[in-house]
Amino acid sequence: MPGSKRNISKKNIEMEIYKTFELFKNDKSVNVVDFLNKLQLPTFQEHKYRTIKYTYESLFKLLLYKELKGIRFQTQLERYLKNHKEDRELLGLFQIPNQRTISYFLNNILDNEDKELIDLIIKKVEEISSKFGILLDINIFKPQQPEKKLAQRTIYHNKQQKTREISKQFKKRFSTLLDLNIDKNALYSKNDFINLLLHMCNTNDFAENGSHTFKLQQQKTPNGDTLLYHLKNYDDLDQLKRMFVSMFEMIWETARKANHFPRTVDCSIDYTSWHFYGDKNAPMVTEMKPYRGTTHCYKFTTINIS
Repeated sequence: MPGSKRNISKKNIEMEIYKTFELFKNDKSVNVVDFLNKLQLPTFQEHKYRTIKYTYESLFKLLLYKELKGIRFQTQLERYLKNHKEDRELLGLFQIPNQRTISYFLNNILDNEDKELIDLIIKKVEEISSKFGILLDINIFKPQQPEKKLAQRTIYHNKQQKTREISKQFKKRFSTLLDLNIDKNALYSKNDFINLLLHMCNTNDFAENGSHTFKLQQQKTPNGDTLLYHLKNYDDLDQLKRMFVSMFEMIWETARKANHFPRTVDCSIDYTSWHFYGDKNAPMVTEMKPYRGTTHCYKFTTINIS
């Protein structure tokens, strides 16, 4: 039975999402399933769906769960639920729906309006979670051990695929924290700059050459000088520091929850001084022992983790 047309206010949806996040406002991170368990939207009550094994609400939340967790395929979702009984119970699923059930619900029960509503909810959840400073758990960052030894070519392919997936998730989750001083009438959008930055990170390249190689994949991309112009355009250095600290904390928390720090490691710390001969009151200039005609320098710290 196709979903009936209805008039659900976007403002009401946003308000309900806000109310749900208010319940977790004292937490730095929240499990997606815990959030969805508390989320109540008008659309859950407005549909008359034949409940045999699964309710409309449970299947609707399952689709939200899949997208918010970064699970790409329905087969992966089915396999994931088998290993996470508590999650499926919190979603209201006392049995695991197979791929056929999920596909039928998605293609025959939900109409285009329902699917647009799912996209809207996901977008608002990601936006509002950033405003609250709450990090939702993401399945994509949790490493999965292969059942058997893989060929080198397969490992490379999987690594490239995982890199693209992580880049996509990074763009979705952290782009709201970035302010690149871009005017509304600018030639390049914020996403254009983020795409370039992600390409530079993935290829370990610098801005000028990275912009040239990225043009081979995407025609519209800013060059290195344009990126540098926007980075130099900050009047308030504290704004840059706040963005860096906020993003670092979110990335650190994501990595911690994904158990990427399971063991003790050796750290080597090195201090490098660049001699400075100008005004000693210049920003970030520090004192040092007299050497080569100066007592001031810029000092950098590098750390090697092994």
